[in-house]
Amino acid sequence: MEQLGCTGDVVANGLEVLEALQRVPYDIVLLDCLMPEMDGYEATVKIRECERRRAPGFDRKQPVRIIAMTAKAMQGDSEKCLAAGMDDYVSKPVQIADLRRALQQWQPADDDASDTSVDANESPGSGPARVGSASPLAVPNGNVGDTPPKPPVDLERLNEVTAGNPEKARRIIGTYLKQADEIIRSLDQAIQGGAANDVRNLAHKLGGASSACGMVAVLPPLAQLERLGEAGRLNGATEAYAEASQQLERVRQFLNSQLGNLQAARRF
Repeated sequence: MEQLGCTGDVVANGLEVLEALQRVPYDIVLLDCLMPEMDGYEATVKIRECERRRAPGFDRKQPVRIIAMTAKAMQGDSEKCLAAGMDDYVSKPVQIADLRRALQQWQPADDDASDTSVDANESPGSGPARVGSASPLAVPNGNVGDTPPKPPVDLERLNEVTAGNPEKARRIIGTYLKQADEIIRSLDQAIQGGAANDVRNLAHKLGGASSACGMVAVLPPLAQLERLGEAGRLNGATEAYAEASQQLERVRQFLNSQLGNLQAARRF
């Protein structure tokens, strides 16, 4: 967001969105459709109700622009977003070109602009640039003639979010791994306790973070866990969890090797 010329704040759910809008006259809200406590659709309805009532913090000349972020770019999603009162939507993992287009389309007039946004999204942020050649994130070469195994991380995507800055690469990777460890433990507890809704929300949260940063190996088992949780049936969840844990370990080992490359580049 900063690299696109905006300032922003991050909150965790729809309730915090409403609280934030009472304090700060944000121009644009990027709103995740699936969040705990209050999802994006309900939050949008509440925001529009507050604007109609001219509630404190919502009595501005122009309504706040709401851009949905949805992981399910399926037919009917756009209609559902617009019906709730959203202005636009982008699909996750959010591509910088899509985000730039949406922000340019819905930027306020100059006399109304505060150049701020609130991001209701639990995934690490991303930027538009690539890591430069001075500190590359690269797949190690195998033997000549070998077909290299598909890496557990989409390096093109990871290069995008690190924005050419080795320190940012280390920070994003560290944040992702810390968050992933916390969520994977909570997933185990939710599965053991039969809490299907928690399984769905946790798998969605980790899946969103993983997709945003290019951690592709964990996405299939997390998607399976999200589907099981949404259906309210956890048969097979233990196996999917074991696969997610195994793939997360592959991601960790791969990222640790890349952090080593970045550290070596920094020494030079």
